Amino acid sequence: DTNKELMNGLIQRSLSFIRETYETYSAKGYKFVVAFSGGKDSLVLLDLVQRALAPDQFVVIFGDIVILAFFNLLNVTHL
Repeated sequence: DTNKELMNGLIQRSLSFIRETYETYSAKGYKFVVAFSGGKDSLVLLDLVQRALAPDQFVVIFGDIVILAFFNLLNVTHL
C-alpha cells in the first residue's frame, strides 16, 4: 500500500505538470505534441498525457526508432 500511495502521488504530480505546461504554452499559440516511439518511456508519457488532456488538445507523432537506429549506424560506420 505504501508504494501505491507513492505512485498515485507521482502520477497526480505528473498530470498537474502536464496540464500546467499545456495551459502555459497553448495560451502562447503552441501545439502540444507527444513523440511516440513504441518504447516503454513514450508509452508511459502518452498514457499520462491522455489522462491529463482531452483528445483534441494534443497530437501524437510516431518515430520508428528501429529505422532511426539503422541510419545512425550507417552514419557511424562512414566516419
